Amino acid sequence: MKSLICGLAASLLLPTLAAALSPEETAAEFMRAREASSLARNGDADATKRAFEQFARLTEAHPQQPLYRVYYGSAYCLKARDAWFPFTKLSHVDTGTDLIGKALAAELLE
Repeated sequence: MKSLICGLAASLLLPTLAAALSPEETAAEFMRAREASSLARNGDADATKRAFEQFARLTEAHPQQPLYRVYYGSAYCLKARDAWFPFTKLSHVDTGTDLIGKALAAELLE
């Protein structure tokens, strides 16, 4: 119940936090997220959570930017690697590959 309330609060706050990022802050956030993603690929579960949250914020703030969506999809795939339950793993992989596919389709249409 507590995690449900925290998740709901985070989903309500993320758009307002994301909209408040300036271009310089967005670039710095992207670099931090890329660094966390690099650490996550090497097996750091805490970095996976950080990268996921940072790319979620970036994607929410800039939905037209396919690069952020691709990284967000890859963060979902990293979450799948770290998940324990097989159905959770499959769900994260499906969501991640869907996000990557949408980003690639959007890039091809431009």
